Amino acid sequence: FPSSMESRAPISATELRDRLMRVMVAEAARCVEEGVVRTAEDADFAMLAGAGFPAAEGGLLRYGRTRGWC
Repeated sequence: FPSSMESRAPISATELRDRLMRVMVAEAARCVEEGVVRTAEDADFAMLAGAGFPAAEGGLLRYGRTRGWC
C-alpha cells in the first residue's frame, strides 16, 4: 500500500509557511475572542516581546490582517 505521503503533491516553502502561520493566527484570534487576552494589540505585543515574532510584521494578528486571514 502506498503511504499517504506518496500520493500527495509536494508543497512549496511559501505554502508550508502560510499554512503554519494561518494556524497561529487563528489561535491568537481565538484567544482574543475568548478573553484570554484583552485586545489584538495585546496578543501582538506578546508575540513580539515574548516569542520573538519579527517586529517589522507588527505582531501575529497584524500579520494575519495584512493577508486577509482575520
